Amino acid sequence: MKFIFNTLILFAVLFSNITFASNSIWLPLNSAQVEATLAADFNVSASSSWSFDLSQMTNFLNTAGNNPSNAINISLPYPDGSFHTYKVWESSIMEAGLAAKFHQIKTYSGFDIANPGAV
Repeated sequence: MKFIFNTLILFAVLFSNITFASNSIWLPLNSAQVEATLAADFNVSASSSWSFDLSQMTNFLNTAGNNPSNAINISLPYPDGSFHTYKVWESSIMEAGLAAKFHQIKTYSGFDIANPGAV
């Protein structure tokens, strides 16, 4: 019984670290940052405004495969402040020569795991 309990604790700790690592890419913006960045042209509340760490996001997306069986899961913020987990994979659409010249430009496909109709 103790082994089962310890195993469950281990999985809980590992799962929480994986979830935290994915969400640590996202940084909440305060209302002053939102107003300075978006001005009054957009109807956006501070509670739904997020920024992300570009190098962490780039490194994370670089681990995505090029088909759904090699996809990664990423949490994306929604306007209500919640996060939804998407399954994402690289889906190149550029001509090979152009893609080689502009290797930093990539496209991805994906869907919301909880709602596969949301893309």
